[in-house]
Amino acid sequence: MGDYDKAIKFFQKSRTQQAALKEQNGVVKATYFLAKTNFMRQNFIEAQTQIEEALAMVENQRADLNSQDLRLAFFSARRDYYELYLDILLCLHQQNPKANYDLSALEISERSKARNLFEILSGKGGNTNVNERVEVLRANQIKQNLDENTVLLEYTLGKDSSFLFAVTKEKVLFSHLPKSSEIEHLVQEIRQSLSESGRRNYARFIIVSRKLYETLLQPAENELKGKKNLIIAPDAALNYLPFEVLLTADPQRTGRAEFQTLSYALKNWTISYTPSASVLASIRERKATNRDYGSNQTFHNPKSEIQKPKSLDFIAFGDPVYGETNGRVSSRVRRFVREAFNSSSPPRLADSNREVVQIAAKFGDTSRVFLRQSATEENVKQNRELQSARIVHFATHGISNERLPQFSGLLLSLDATAKEDGLLQTQEIYDLRLDAELVVLSACRTALGKNLHGEGVIGLTRAFLSAGTDSVAATLWQVEDTSTADLMIDFYSRLTTEPNKAVALRDAKLNMMKNERQSHPHFWASFVLIGKQ
Repeated sequence: MGDYDKAIKFFQKSRTQQAALKEQNGVVKATYFLAKTNFMRQNFIEAQTQIEEALAMVENQRADLNSQDLRLAFFSARRDYYELYLDILLCLHQQNPKANYDLSALEISERSKARNLFEILSGKGGNTNVNERVEVLRANQIKQNLDENTVLLEYTLGKDSSFLFAVTKEKVLFSHLPKSSEIEHLVQEIRQSLSESGRRNYARFIIVSRKLYETLLQPAENELKGKKNLIIAPDAALNYLPFEVLLTADPQRTGRAEFQTLSYALKNWTISYTPSASVLASIRERKATNRDYGSNQTFHNPKSEIQKPKSLDFIAFGDPVYGETNGRVSSRVRRFVREAFNSSSPPRLADSNREVVQIAAKFGDTSRVFLRQSATEENVKQNRELQSARIVHFATHGISNERLPQFSGLLLSLDATAKEDGLLQTQEIYDLRLDAELVVLSACRTALGKNLHGEGVIGLTRAFLSAGTDSVAATLWQVEDTSTADLMIDFYSRLTTEPNKAVALRDAKLNMMKNERQSHPHFWASFVLIGKQ
């Protein structure tokens, strides 16, 4: 009712009573609402003090939870606290731009985005094959980790407010964006327009893509000028958006649907993705510490002088034999397969065989392939060569289970003697011990997963990052078999001379775009690179 003084009086009384009853949750909530009320009456300094008190209590409560799933759910339910904190800091920044409130806000965004993945990367999720010195970076550290050609765009979406941090080596831009529901609606629309390759959705794609560019990239236009690389740290629905398809300018009116000539962001920048700036830094540090060859080495060249002893450059699993699942497969896995394919036997990806064979030929005797009957779950989980391979490639069907993300997985061959169920699940990938510079998931919808506020997308990509790989190339929607094989073969060809994986993927996409039959972004935009370039 706008009676803030009376509201504050009641919240103070509530906090005192909750403390007397030793009800910590009640104390936290009352403190949060005190901060929110002071924010609404524009008493920003007092609101800042109170929200910091509330968040300190939240962090202590979360640390006491033994279950990773409980910590994840607990933090997700309190995402509003961080949103309010950012709102307060933005108002303080606008009042006093030189007081470094923008830097404080960036650090809060990092804290709110990376919690669950940090716990895994720091060895608290059961995987001991990672560096345990992971820390949330300070704002100045994030800036120092960027070169003069790179911009980090970090997004935080909230129920009432959303935020963009555009970070360069020189400065931080802190700006306000529309609430999450508006952005989510636009993401859903553009994904729908990209779900098929026809020209029917051309006009709608243009409108929505331009709107998303104006919403997400245009606020950072000054920071983007003269830069070559974009690192996107998405949030919530933005995890499902390929920023490469956003249009930087309106198309010329020709009366035809001409996808080749559109001004995609892909044509201006090399784009990669990361769960957060601090996670990316931890991956770089982890590999620099663990590896005994140069970090700038072109990893894919079997003739390079600096080589890790007794390791493969390329190991692949492709074109599995699905057939009818046998009795070893649990009823749950059977249900997941039926839900994904409307059949107990998924269709064969015939071009995946061509894809794997042609790529492996580029590596000669430093490659190993497992095709058809040999592309089994056993040959993944019991494979010592996998642990030291530089590139791990899966050309198979993927299942993305957003209800139960731990059961998302990659479908592999299954025969009557198999001891596994044929689905390499997310929870099993966490237990792999990898030292790969790249994992390629040439399968359908492998970058998807369950999105919990504050924790990012929980799925296959996060599992492979925590298992020890530098980066993951994965898909955002169902991809077409032939065009995927074409894109992957071209991508690997470019890796023979281009050490930057994001650049090689961008060049392969631009090349595919030249083919009018495959110029629609449905064919090339699905693949994204997550992690180290």
